[in-house]
Amino acid sequence: MQSSTDKVAGYWRLALADSRQLAFVMDTRRRVVAVSAGLAEALGAAPDELAGQRCSALMHEQGSTPEDCPLHALLLDSAQREAEVHSEALECDLLVTVTPLPDDSGLATLILHTAVDLTAIRRHERRIRRDLEKSTALLRAAEQLAHLGSWEWDVVGGGSHYSEEWRRIHGLDRDDVPMPEILKLCHPADAAAVWGAIRRLREEKVPVAFDHRIVRADGEVRHLSAIGRPIIGADGEIEKILGASLDVTDRVTAQRTLLERERRLQRALAGAVTALATTVEMRDPYTSGHQRRVAELAMRIAQLLGWSEERVGDVQIAALLHDVGKVVVPAEILTKPTRLSAYEFEIIKSHSLVAGEILAPVEFEGPVREAIVQHHERLDGSGYPHGLSGDEIIPEARVLAVADVYEAMISHRPYRPAGTREDVFAELRGGAGERYDADAVEVCLGLIESGFEFSQVEQ
Repeated sequence: MQSSTDKVAGYWRLALADSRQLAFVMDTRRRVVAVSAGLAEALGAAPDELAGQRCSALMHEQGSTPEDCPLHALLLDSAQREAEVHSEALECDLLVTVTPLPDDSGLATLILHTAVDLTAIRRHERRIRRDLEKSTALLRAAEQLAHLGSWEWDVVGGGSHYSEEWRRIHGLDRDDVPMPEILKLCHPADAAAVWGAIRRLREEKVPVAFDHRIVRADGEVRHLSAIGRPIIGADGEIEKILGASLDVTDRVTAQRTLLERERRLQRALAGAVTALATTVEMRDPYTSGHQRRVAELAMRIAQLLGWSEERVGDVQIAALLHDVGKVVVPAEILTKPTRLSAYEFEIIKSHSLVAGEILAPVEFEGPVREAIVQHHERLDGSGYPHGLSGDEIIPEARVLAVADVYEAMISHRPYRPAGTREDVFAELRGGAGERYDADAVEVCLGLIESGFEFSQVEQ
């Protein structure tokens, strides 16, 4: 009669007959009673050939080294071939599970051994670790190059983590500084804005960007541009806040330097413009202050037309220099107390072109030179020096023309008295849309009617 142990052994011989696992069953005398097809195939033997042998023929026994295990040696040989293919260090990792198999009486007379080759898994894990280390190193290098530090705030647990670059930016040498302590590094003038950004992030649960300054322990002030992003948990509440802080100190410093340089250039330009305008006025005392008054009126017209600050500035410079070409006109013509002859008037008319030639080397940002050359052009083509008409005349020149005509007509000249207000209004209104820009005329006359007066009018 077949014993209970034999029944269990027979069952496992059938169970392992088609199994691709690396498995075998041994009895209490450490004799093999059943071997899986996968294990037999791996060892290059038939299951019947392995039955009855000691388990040391398959796997190492207690007291022996893993290298003595036949299966281990087989896997090691396979690992050797894999190492040559992948250029990796030779390694074989085998996981063996031992399971007691009770018979009908409950006694564990047989023991099941199953082996899993973890070599490929371990190799994959090593690759992941290496890739992670490379990625971490690349991220660290990228943060250093970009002056960008990352941080993580565990809202629930209260802990925080800061990248190496973040700590360098803030002048910290440890990673265990709590967030409240970090916030104390904020510049006093920016603390309220930072707390406001954090409050908005926590209440609205949306990413928030904010700029602020920090004061490091060594007293150095750094300018940062930061962003925080909430991580929402399953309960809808914020679990963590991830963020990044970009050190923009160098950029802010460069911008300040450029701004100061631009201001110096603007002051130098203003000084040069004033010097040129004064030169013309010194040669023609009868029109002293004319260019400054025209500039004052032209600026106001441009502002009321809704032009940008840059365009208004261009009009101002053009107005201050619009008669600079008169430096080549003989003084006796400029100061002649009687009406000019046709020949003398032609000489006067040349001053627009001469101004353009004088200012040609100057690189104005806007159409200053063009406005000066065109300020005597008229929409109907009756002006000079080129007889331009309509849209051929730039807007800056049209505004300058209206301001120039108005100031010239109300000012006294040696060869004629100052015109009356009615005369000036009649000239400009009569020529609006025909000789002069209609919008500029409307704004100019509206200014006069509202009480505009020149701040530099000389009595």
